[in-house]
Amino acid sequence: MGSIFYYAIPRQLKYILDAFNESELKPLEIGGWRVVRALHGGGEEGWRPVRWSLDPWRNRQAVWMAASRDAGKAVRIDHIAQVFRPAGYYWNFEDGTYNGWSASGTAFGATPVYRAIGGQSFVEGVEGNYFVDSYFNGSDTAQGRLLSPEFTVESDRIEFLIGGGDDPARTYAGLFVDGSTVLRAAGKRSEKMNRVVWEVRRWKGKKARIEIVDASSDPWGHVLADDFRIAVNSHE
Repeated sequence: MGSIFYYAIPRQLKYILDAFNESELKPLEIGGWRVVRALHGGGEEGWRPVRWSLDPWRNRQAVWMAASRDAGKAVRIDHIAQVFRPAGYYWNFEDGTYNGWSASGTAFGATPVYRAIGGQSFVEGVEGNYFVDSYFNGSDTAQGRLLSPEFTVESDRIEFLIGGGDDPARTYAGLFVDGSTVLRAAGKRSEKMNRVVWEVRRWKGKKARIEIVDASSDPWGHVLADDFRIAVNSHE
């Protein structure tokens, strides 16, 4: 299955044009909806919060859909809400590109990925569909660096998802300020991404970049990253 797939809505689906006049109910003529975000529970028990960026589809009509393809399993969803984020810088790679980031080396390929690469285990904790993965061509051999567009640090914290190797010297996400890396975070030798929060108030007002680095060809010499949030409002 590719990164974009389609569902045709049955023709008998009804759309209420006038909630007070049932005679105004008419079939909604739709050839198909494009699924732009998809998520499954990954076999986990219990509830977990999920936040999706909808920026690429502002002012577009949309529908939510839940589906189960296994009669022996269930899908449970609760509290779907649309919220507005504070001003800031957000990178979750959901447009399928690196969106202004510059790349060197070969580890990160031409675009983000939407599934595990080669023989890589299932990647857990992804925010949405696309994420950064330096397990290029199913191997830890390749090395490289991704560097975000420059931004001004205006909040007290930066948060993101990180996974992969546990070597903060060679496989990491870092905050790059004044020509040096001032903060680093690495994975836990796992294909599960975990959320990291950096306190960055000491660099407020400075120009900065996020870097994602793979400088290792050893086993677990790769990095996973996703959902960078650099909000201006520190109370959000």
